Amino acid sequence: MPTVEELIRMREEAIRSLLEEKEKLQQQLEAIRSQIEGMEANLQRLGYVGALPSKVIKSTKRGVSKPSDEFTLEMFLDGKAPATVSLFHQLSENITSLGSGINISAHKKSAAFSTQHNFCEVVLFVSKLTIYLDIPLSDLHDPKRIAEDCSTIGRWATGKTRFQLFSAEGMEYAMDLIRQSFQYNTSS
Repeated sequence: MPTVEELIRMREEAIRSLLEEKEKLQQQLEAIRSQIEGMEANLQRLGYVGALPSKVIKSTKRGVSKPSDEFTLEMFLDGKAPATVSLFHQLSENITSLGSGINISAHKKSAAFSTQHNFCEVVLFVSKLTIYLDIPLSDLHDPKRIAEDCSTIGRWATGKTRFQLFSAEGMEYAMDLIRQSFQYNTSS
């Protein structure tokens, strides 16, 4: 039968071992998160937005011909990750409640919210929404500094400013930024 001192030593060794294993797993998790972010950036650069393109665009001698039929919201959301589709629906409900006359138009890579002009576009990814705002970064009040200027880079939207929305927890702040773009575009 082990003594009390031996039991205490064995318990401390077990705790130390578990803490070391926890630290290793946390480091592995961080490495995996970093890999996922890199993969998402590569997928975005290659034009992947959560599902394989459902339409084939044919090359012609004069260039590329675009599909003639319109995209619907259902087509835009088809095949996307259920969690991001749910987040998109929550965001969409909040955006359309900003005022009357807000339209949603679906495109191959984005969904645009507009009145007379676009004020917000959304691109779906596997684990996040990228939201583009049609307002210069300098005119946006963003105390958390989550938005960035994207006016000089290629993008699937008309917005000059963008930020990421990963979950419903960030919805209130996201809506504050979107509301500013809505007001900026409806007051001019």
